[in-house]
Parts: sequence; structure tokens; C-alpha cells
Amino acid sequence: MLNNAATSRTWQMHDMGRGLMFALAMAFLAPAAAAQQVEPPRPKDVRINSLRDLHLAMELCWRANLPPLAQAVPSMRVTVRVSFTRSGEILGEPLFTFATPGVSTQTRALYQRAAANALGRCTPLPLTEGLGNAVAGSPRVFTFIDRRNEKRV
Repeated sequence: MLNNAATSRTWQMHDMGRGLMFALAMAFLAPAAAAQQVEPPRPKDVRINSLRDLHLAMELCWRANLPPLAQAVPSMRVTVRVSFTRSGEILGEPLFTFATPGVSTQTRALYQRAAANALGRCTPLPLTEGLGNAVAGSPRVFTFIDRRNEKRV
């Protein structure tokens, strides 16, 4: 059984994660909804401190840069491999390693452009020094999935 101090710390960490999620959502999603070609403002005090937060930030970037709904393909997946510098900038060129099979070349290109736009608009990422040192130069794989137009069971 956990003591009160451990329980309190767990809830504090949970609340910090929710706060980070909200701040990242405001930084990445709100500008896309307000004005399409505007550089997203980033809160200066919000830093990405874990791999989980990094993947969450990439998911939020993806959602803010999805292709138009009229061209959406349910469950379309695009996987990209990318490396970052310590400062959160993209190192080299992103490499697309997968796209949902059976879609047209135009659809594949549309989703790859959306993923490239997401990476371009959301970098440099506000990484903490520790996470920046940990991920610098190491390839990361992100799978972006378009869940719009999916039939819910």
C-alpha cells in the first residue's frame, strides 16, 4: 500500500501530464483552427520531458495538419522515421517508411505532405535538456493515423 506522500506525488505527476497535454494542445491545435498559415505560438515554460510527451506532441501536430476532411481516408496510416537534434530541430530528412497499402499515389502523397507539414510547423520541439540529450541523433518512428471518418462500433 502506498503512503500518502507517494500517492500525492503520483497525483502531482498525473496533473503535470494533463497540464502539459493542455499546453501542447493550445500550442499546436489552436493556431491551426484559427488561421492556417500562422506560425504556432509556443508557451515558453512548456518543455517536452519524456518520450511519451514527445509522441503526444507529434500526435497533436498531426491532428493540427490533417488533410481536408473531404479527402480523408478512414484509418489511413503514414509512418515516418525522423531524428532530432538536442535543441529539437529535425536532423536530416524525414523518411517515410510506410503508407496504407491500396491507396492511390495521390492519396499517399497528400498524407505524406500532411505529415511533413506537421513536422515542419511544430519543430523545433521544446525539449528539456535531458530529453534533448537522450534523443539527439537517434531515429524515432512516428505512425500518424487519420481516425476521421472511421465507423465506430
